[in-house]
Amino acid sequence: RKLIVLIVIVIVLLSVSGIEKTEAKSNPNANSHVVYYIPHQDDEALTFGVSILNQVKKGHNVHIVLLTDGAASVVRNKLGMSEKDFTAARNKEFALSLKNMGVKTSNIEYMNYKDSQLTIANVEEVIKTYETKYPNARHNVFSGTDKDNHDHSNSGKALKNLQNKKIVSDARYYVRRGDNPKGLKLVNEYYAISYKKPLLAFSSAYKIENKKDGLYGIGHKSVKKSFVAFEKQPISRYHK
Repeated sequence: RKLIVLIVIVIVLLSVSGIEKTEAKSNPNANSHVVYYIPHQDDEALTFGVSILNQVKKGHNVHIVLLTDGAASVVRNKLGMSEKDFTAARNKEFALSLKNMGVKTSNIEYMNYKDSQLTIANVEEVIKTYETKYPNARHNVFSGTDKDNHDHSNSGKALKNLQNKKIVSDARYYVRRGDNPKGLKLVNEYYAISYKKPLLAFSSAYKIENKKDGLYGIGHKSVKKSFVAFEKQPISRYHK
């Protein structure tokens, strides 16, 4: 009887091993980790959206780290909401956007640093944590050249510091639509035609107004023109 049990265990182990090998062959990126450090809710869609969707579709393990609470938006005062309630509402839009991208909920982390007060040191600590957890991961941030938002630029400066110290090796720096920093060669990331529907879906997550579900269309109220431009021509751009 013990022999029969032993044989069954061996068969099960061999079967599991076979499944793992099959999955590895069918998805060559199964062990690859790609991390995006997002300063504010809606940045993941407008600047990183095409890139995130492409990496998900390619089978990479995509991790999203929301760095701030996003509470400094002028829309908060217009809606008459507390910082806590406003952040909760923005996070719901953010989570819905990422769900539409196919990002696993378990791969999303909320750091909750104060919006507009994000420091280079804050971001360095977060990145080092992920590099330790996922050695040789690809790290994605805003470019340090961003002149309009210091939360954006500080995330880029933090990653650049760690890259210069050789703490990380694979780094990409994204720029916003319309931003063309001098002296940098930008790489455009496009999408397959079949991806257009999910691209519009995660953009639409920021338009929904349903107070019962805690959704107020904050992203669209904040930067409507940016969403209109994104839906007309979705694109992500980066430099190394």
